[in-house]
Parts: sequence; C-alpha cells; structure tokens
Amino acid sequence: VSPSGWSEGECRGRAGWFPSAYVEKRQGIP
Repeated sequence: VSPSGWSEGECRGRAGWFPSAYVEKRQGIP
C-alpha cells in the first residue's frame, strides 16, 4: 500500500494499482 492510498495487485489476470478502499488483502499462492 502506498502512502497515497493505492495498492498494487492483480484482479482477473490484470495487474495494476487499485484504490486501497476496494482491496481485500489475501495471502499469495505458494
């Protein structure tokens, strides 16, 4: 999570930055 309130992640095969308010933290797949 960046100080500006954005999180880097992946959704439905697309990677990018998402507003942290809409992100649910999950553990990575081993």
